This record gives sequence, structure tokens and C-alpha cells, in this order.
Amino acid sequence: MDDAMAFISGTYTLSPDEGATTTGTFSVSKSTGPGHFAASLLGGTWIGEAANARSKFRLATLEVDDAGVLVAAEVLHPITAKTVHSYSFGAAKFTLTDDAIGRMNNIVLSADDGSTLTFRYLLINEDGSLMSGPGFDSELGLGFAIISR
Repeated sequence: MDDAMAFISGTYTLSPDEGATTTGTFSVSKSTGPGHFAASLLGGTWIGEAANARSKFRLATLEVDDAGVLVAAEVLHPITAKTVHSYSFGAAKFTLTDDAIGRMNNIVLSADDGSTLTFRYLLINEDGSLMSGPGFDSELGLGFAIISR
């Protein structure tokens, strides 16, 4: 923690009951309270991965407009690049449930093929460059997404 007690950084090890152990670094700054995270952080193009407990993953791309409405998204197989799910305009709405910590609760994406992808929550970082959280795909099962821009 820094001397002003407003910023903390370090390393972590995540050891789930199933799947691979992950290590990395983190940095977090203290929130100034309500309004610390602006809804404008959500808009833009995001890319990343979603992985399950066995470390199998899929690639994801999505575009969100400035109002938090999903413009389009795809989930792709990482080797074949075949589309697993596609999502059309309006298939989801990203809204900050708690703008003091950058949290969105119960985000549901309805795919064009009728499947659903539900995130129990998503967190966004302060500069709007990283979003992640645990989810459940009605066809692929439980997982965790990490997307960035």
C-alpha cells in the first residue's frame, strides 16, 4: 500500500478446486465513492477470452455503444475460428450497478441461436481497459471472462 493509503499493488495466486493455478500482479486504487466509475467506460470494442474450470477457452469480441447497449458480439473457437455464438444489436445492456466499485450485476446476453450467456457480475477497471467476471453459458457451462481493449 502506498503512503497515502489510496493505492495497493502486489501479486496473487488463484488456485481453484478444478483447473489450472493462475498467478499474476494486481493494482487497485481506493474509490472516491459513488460516481467513481463513469458509464462512458463501457462503450467501445472489447476482445478477450472466456475459460471454464478445465482451462478450455473461447475467444470473444464485442462492441458496446456509449449507452451500454450491445452492438454486436461473437464467441469463436480458438483453433478453428468457427463462430460458436453471435449476438446482435440490443442482445444485452451493460449498466453499472455500483459505480463506486465498477460493478455490473446479472448481465444477460441473448445469442442469435437462442442460447444465453449470463454474468453473475462483471467488474471494470478505472481506465476502462479491462472487464472480467464469472458467467454461465447455456451451452458451454460455467466459466470466467477476461476482456480488454
